[in-house]
Amino acid sequence: MSEKKVDVKSWRELSESDKGEVYTLVKESFHNHFTGLLPIEVFIEYMDSVSVHDKSKVFTLSLKGGIVGFASLGQEVSLFSVFNIKKNNLLSKLKIVRDLLGNKRLAFESLINILNKEKKNKGTSPNNKKGEDIYLSYICICKKNVGLGYGGLLLQSIKEYTQMQSIRAYCHLDATNDNVSGFYTNNGWSLEGCGTRVVGVLNYELKK
Repeated sequence: MSEKKVDVKSWRELSESDKGEVYTLVKESFHNHFTGLLPIEVFIEYMDSVSVHDKSKVFTLSLKGGIVGFASLGQEVSLFSVFNIKKNNLLSKLKIVRDLLGNKRLAFESLINILNKEKKNKGTSPNNKKGEDIYLSYICICKKNVGLGYGGLLLQSIKEYTQMQSIRAYCHLDATNDNVSGFYTNNGWSLEGCGTRVVGVLNYELKK
């Protein structure tokens, strides 16, 4: 693992080719979620909006075959905002609506998850300390590379970056999924809240 290096950049620093690889990886990893319905141009719009946070970064892990790991820190933005971020790509957004209407289970789960997140936090961090928290919008590993420690490597890089910036990372996750919650808690995160949707917070003392 020691020879593997995580690249830390702003989203806008990624090449179009790299953004395409990231999109393919994210779409594969979240194919059963709302994100999996997003065409590449809408996904890029969404990532542009997440990246308005002045300390936003993306973390990529590459092997010879390309990008196999990706994580994104930035502004917390509702996925439903893809319908109003910009007024372009209207046909792509209509296709998302059509696909949602054709998958009632996904439509229901997406609506419940998004409403639960907004009810809990209303677009703010768990500690409500502006400037001290940043949202982990995505973290994923190529399926064939799962279980090799690359996810932990991404979280370690996120910890190093947020410590350096004196900010705290947080995310939303499904508390009923033991694999997901265990992945975070085994890498130094705590779970806050109750119910099926909780907030994961990266633990360490912020620099004063």
